[in-house]
Amino acid sequence: DALVEVHLLESASKLNLLVGMDSLNLKDYYHALFATKSYSLAEFRESFTFYSQEPKTMEALLDSVLTRIQMME
Repeated sequence: DALVEVHLLESASKLNLLVGMDSLNLKDYYHALFATKSYSLAEFRESFTFYSQEPKTMEALLDSVLTRIQMME
């Protein structure tokens, strides 16, 4: 779930779609996102780093993210 939300957050940031981006930086959005999770941003980053060392597993995760985002359309 978080990987989908992070992808959407970063996409919105790159497209300048985040409301109040002048007063808030991306880090604030990350903290708000992970405040709702049962794991921290640091734990997410650690997990992401771990899976980035496993290319086939990471590819499957990213395929899942893409599929979930396509289903949102």
